[in-house]
Amino acid sequence: MEISIEAASNQLAALGDLLRDVQEAALAKATERPMTEIATLFSVRHCDQFTVGWLASILGVTHSAAVRIADRLSGEGLLQRTPQANRRFVGLVLTEAGVAEADRLLAIRRQVLTDLFSGLEPLLLAAQPLAAALLQRHTTSELVSYQRCRFCDEALCGETCPVDRACQRLPSNGAS
Repeated sequence: MEISIEAASNQLAALGDLLRDVQEAALAKATERPMTEIATLFSVRHCDQFTVGWLASILGVTHSAAVRIADRLSGEGLLQRTPQANRRFVGLVLTEAGVAEADRLLAIRRQVLTDLFSGLEPLLLAAQPLAAALLQRHTTSELVSYQRCRFCDEALCGETCPVDRACQRLPSNGAS
């Protein structure tokens, strides 16, 4: 049976919803944290120069909401504020406990995706070039790259990350 481009696009959009829903359900079951806190743990886990302002931009929340997220995670001993050369900015790094929590949640995410694609590995690998092409095409700035990968397990992609590759090709590394 032949399928139209519109129907195929619609089905891929539904797949995107399924992927997000399955991940969020598994993470919600493992922790009572809101997704913004989980995204914070994942994002800060893989970046050595993170600020509250950058976090707000990545999460799409106000600066004051990002401060409250940082306060909660800091209060739990998962996140630490660090002074920056420019004193108007506050850096964020994970504590040992924060790294452990991020890694625990990333392992849950990895397992739920492994289970979801179990038995479909050849189809998954065949679809990967499409995923990479779309991710590269729509990585238009460094900020977008962090927004796109806020739930990623960056250690899995390594040098094959299409978002990183696209970001490296942006003028001035896309920091606009």
